Amino acid sequence: MRCAGEREQLSIELRDAQSYSARADAAAAAARKEVDDVVAAYQELGAENRRVAAVATGLERDGKRSRLALDAGESAMAQAHGRIRAVEAENRQYVTDLQAFERHSDS
Repeated sequence: MRCAGEREQLSIELRDAQSYSARADAAAAAARKEVDDVVAAYQELGAENRRVAAVATGLERDGKRSRLALDAGESAMAQAHGRIRAVEAENRQYVTDLQAFERHSDS
């Protein structure tokens, strides 16, 4: 009888251990899957970060080019304004000379 009781007790303990082992295996598998998911998400974020960094670098380069073009345009505009002022002054001198000539011719 004693052997039968021990055997029954050991059988119960074995079932409990197997159940615990199955739950532990399932928890370990879930943890591994979670780690794999986190690693995959981290890798995707790394790729996205590299893509965003490349886009940002391109935008910075485009911005520098735009600033250089704007500076060149402003410089050309300033030169054009200077030339316009010079031509206006020259035209005023021509008008003054013409008026002086007309006054001299009328005399």
